[in-house]
Amino acid sequence: MNKQAALLLMTKKGCNVLKALVEAGFSGSISKVVIGKDENQYDFSEEIKTICEANGISYLLKGDSYSIEKFGYVIAIGWRWMIEDAKNLIVLHDSLLPKYRGFAPLVNALLNKEETIGATAIWGSEKYDEGDILLQKSFRVKHPIKIENAIDLMGSCYAEIVCKIFQMILDGQELSRIPQKGEKATYSLWRDEEDYHIDWTQSSEKIQLMVNTLGHPYKGAYTLLGNEKVRILDVEIMEDVSIARRDCGKVLFLAEGKPSVVCGTGVLKIQEAIYDETQESVFPLKVFRTRFR
Repeated sequence: MNKQAALLLMTKKGCNVLKALVEAGFSGSISKVVIGKDENQYDFSEEIKTICEANGISYLLKGDSYSIEKFGYVIAIGWRWMIEDAKNLIVLHDSLLPKYRGFAPLVNALLNKEETIGATAIWGSEKYDEGDILLQKSFRVKHPIKIENAIDLMGSCYAEIVCKIFQMILDGQELSRIPQKGEKATYSLWRDEEDYHIDWTQSSEKIQLMVNTLGHPYKGAYTLLGNEKVRILDVEIMEDVSIARRDCGKVLFLAEGKPSVVCGTGVLKIQEAIYDETQESVFPLKVFRTRFR
């Protein structure tokens, strides 16, 4: 089987795609794997390396010296750096383009409670996420859903798309180039630490959505407990009660060391929380008169 395409891989999705290609019998068609590393989060680089070594797939690291124009087709998954000199570059994106061009599209789609999401394989372009569409695949999600589960669904979507691209290349099929409809484009903004801060004046449903969407493998939504930053990892919506003066962020009930907190509307019970600095559990919470802010 001829070697047809190189892969620029990173994250769990990149790892899952490589596994799928191997299981589908495409190992011999992978000309090279370039592995990306990210010190800010778990990047699956070691798992990707192990799969390559176990299946005789040639690989190198992003910092190594290589000439990308010699790779033929290049497929980038989870890649976070500019890619130059690749003539046949295919990029996988976490949205049904032209919706959610830009940063963190899956996170923003979930925060918007989109019920249909998906992935798009596009050809590389000078402007980000404006390339012609090669393939798309959508799937339905049922809310509430945690980001880790949504990433797994997206990874399966990626794997199906990339396996189909490899088969098309091997069959000698012409790879399609469908221009995007720019007038239907929406943009997804980058996110920073400020976007992780919980606003307790919002509804319990919105805060639960935020907690679910910003959890592992991300840092987790946070609140302040005194002067300490606390990551909220799991919450449960409780039945609301009539509160004479709705001071959002105050503990309403404390059961078995776990607080139920007043929100703009509704009440949330915090099931799991850790201190940001030590990663130790906040519970059991010992002080009833506690305000999260």
